[in-house]
Amino acid sequence: MNHQILIVEDDPLLRRGMCALLRPHGHALVAAGTVAEARAHLAAGPPSHAIVDLNLPDGTGADVVREIRGRGLPARVMILTGSPDADLVAAARALGVDAVVAKPPDWNAVVRWAAGPADGGGGNGAPT
Repeated sequence: MNHQILIVEDDPLLRRGMCALLRPHGHALVAAGTVAEARAHLAAGPPSHAIVDLNLPDGTGADVVREIRGRGLPARVMILTGSPDADLVAAARALGVDAVVAKPPDWNAVVRWAAGPADGGGGNGAPT
């Protein structure tokens, strides 16, 4: 199944790499490097999935998740972070994040997660 995926990552190399990884699977991709860019993409149309870096230059991935959930979007959300800990995972789940994944991720797991159904928000997604 093909999905509309929002990728929010401030590292341009990693952002382009995620797009290159997911594009061959037929997904429509929009990419942002900041919270502001992510908000602009969300205003233009709802994604079915979002892969969001935790640390961004103008805020955090939590800001993006709050925007997604505040708009009532059922998108599946994955947070990428260099330092996942139990407190972060609990806080992310409370926001409605479906998966918290350590960098560097298992890219095959990311591809499988992105292929999953677009009914997120319950914290019932892929690997944490």
